[in-house]
Amino acid sequence: MFNRLLSSITAVVAVALLAFPVPSLPAADLLTLAEAEQLALSADKRAARFESLAEGAKQRAISDAQLPDPRLRLGAVNLPVDSFALDEQAMTQILVGARQSFPRGETRTLRAQRSQSEVASQGAQGADARLKTLRSLRSTWVELLYWIRAEQSVTENRKLFEELVNVTHDQYASGRLNQHDVLRSELELGLLDDRLANIRTQQQKFRAELARWIGAADAARRLEPGFPALPRVAEVAALRTGLNRHPRLRAADARIESSRLGVALAKQAYKPAWSLDVSYGFREDGTSGVERPDFLSAMVMLDLPLFTANRQDRRVADRQQMYAGSVLSRDDRLSELSAMLDEAYAAWELLGERTTRYSEYLLQQARDSSAAALQAYQNNAATFADVVRASITELNTELQAARLQADRAKAQAMLLYLVGDVQ
Repeated sequence: MFNRLLSSITAVVAVALLAFPVPSLPAADLLTLAEAEQLALSADKRAARFESLAEGAKQRAISDAQLPDPRLRLGAVNLPVDSFALDEQAMTQILVGARQSFPRGETRTLRAQRSQSEVASQGAQGADARLKTLRSLRSTWVELLYWIRAEQSVTENRKLFEELVNVTHDQYASGRLNQHDVLRSELELGLLDDRLANIRTQQQKFRAELARWIGAADAARRLEPGFPALPRVAEVAALRTGLNRHPRLRAADARIESSRLGVALAKQAYKPAWSLDVSYGFREDGTSGVERPDFLSAMVMLDLPLFTANRQDRRVADRQQMYAGSVLSRDDRLSELSAMLDEAYAAWELLGERTTRYSEYLLQQARDSSAAALQAYQNNAATFADVVRASITELNTELQAARLQADRAKAQAMLLYLVGDVQ
């Protein structure tokens, strides 16, 4: 019986967490991370929204550069109300005219430029939305992989504890073990079953989260085994240098430019707006047959911004404060991204060190310790509790190794978001 138990443990030990056997499936049935990323990006409604807003701003920029529509004037002038006759009075006219307004100073050009800055802002926000989608998808993918691997590891260890339960029952029946050992083995098996239930709950949670990004049908497919090989990241100094190119900062730069143009637009209010009015008056010949010439009128009208203290001055001051606020907002955003970069890079490096420690030393130590505890128990040099404790430690070490790998992949996904990696 002990030989059978030792064989079971040896089989479990031989299976490393990072190399679980996966049933062979057609390649088309496996969902790869690259495919999931493309599915998520193509279905990204947030990015599509910003693209629509950018296109709208582009059209508005063209419109803002145009002159206002001319105004048509049509009517009767100096018409006598006693007879309403067109030929009774010499000044009676049928008037046709047009008025064209011209905005103040460089208002049209500045409005078009401000709409162009809105195009840049919306485009940058769309790029940031795609980056966030990739970051969320990758984190969800890694979490789901971790819980799938956790289920594999716990399932393998459950086989071991089933063997332990059988052995303890046999040993108890022969009088070699007490009832406490039997109950302990059954308890540990029950705890493993509960852990499996929790693991499957987590799987369902992250499978549902994956469906949010790529749809339920694709999320239900089997994931490609192995933690993904995400693109490499540069040294932290290079990452920090490139941080200014992040879409969130490019969007902030576009808002700063829009605010600057807003100040320039407000200053145009000190300049006069003007309009040109041209009209033509048709006159009927007099009742005595006297020919009356038609009249042509032309005039220029100007706004006179003379009292600026409580109107133009206030608006310029308002726009200047908005500009200062947009600069401060950009600085705050840069500080936020810098802090995120430092945190993610430190976590990525430290998790790398811990992952190496587990893969090169701790995993093997835990397996050797479990096998040694069983051997000592067979030689009456250890208790049954020592065997159980060593087996649980081995399982927890395997799960912790996988957890560290998952956390490091998530930290790398955050770094890729910060450097603006879009596939």
